[in-house]
Amino acid sequence: MPINLNTLIMFDAAARHLNFRHAAVELFLTQGAVAQRIRRLEQDLEVKLFARHARGLELTEKGKAYHQNIRQALNLINSATDELTGQRQLLTISAPPSVVTKWLMPRIAVFSERFPDINVRIVASEGITKFTTEDVDLAIRQGFPPDDPKLMHKQLAGMILYAVCAPKFLSETDYPATLIDFSNHRLIEDSHQSWYRLLRHTPRKVLKLSHSHLAIDAAINGQGIALVPSFLLEQELAHNKLILLRQVDGKQDEGLHLLWPESQDVENRHREILINWLNQL
Repeated sequence: MPINLNTLIMFDAAARHLNFRHAAVELFLTQGAVAQRIRRLEQDLEVKLFARHARGLELTEKGKAYHQNIRQALNLINSATDELTGQRQLLTISAPPSVVTKWLMPRIAVFSERFPDINVRIVASEGITKFTTEDVDLAIRQGFPPDDPKLMHKQLAGMILYAVCAPKFLSETDYPATLIDFSNHRLIEDSHQSWYRLLRHTPRKVLKLSHSHLAIDAAINGQGIALVPSFLLEQELAHNKLILLRQVDGKQDEGLHLLWPESQDVENRHREILINWLNQL
């Protein structure tokens, strides 16, 4: 049974958002037009694709299977069209703000020089990425690998914490030799509360900041000692903006992880190029 392509595009949008109104906004249509077209699609297929609830939509099991196939087909159409017209594909990466500024941006600059035909869009976010509803191809997250069989992942870096400060922050006699010695100095704490977990108490003199990159900048400015992941400190240590005082090893499997959905279209060659390139660094 031939199905109108616009109908499938409306179904895809509704399935991703699980909301007719949000799908309508994306497609510049009215909510009524989208809802009516979906009802007509269900009648033509003689299959119920959505369960309607007061709180929103839910895909039925048949609806989920159908959407997965339709999503792959639409991606294949878009890829074929881009290849035919010579348009460059846009890959979207979601990563925490500190990872974006301190780790990802220098690497993406090199990647763009190596692969000029691939455009990259970066979204700074620390929330859980919903690949089925968000326009995201890859996500980078700090912590432990996800316990989700539908997500593929590769570890980009292990978790090693570095206690660092500006070179002139400490005199030779103030150099902290033990954890107790650190408590005598002004410490810089970010949202991960690494000092609290290491010392097992709230530091007596502490500057609290919301993100790791702010803690790093504060340490550079001589405002205290920061405890942050080593993979965020490559440039600062290489240019002697900070000095290493202590290393704290993280737990097994803890680190920086690259995530993408198993069900996403396997035809996305550019995404595979970026995955392989990041994994080789």
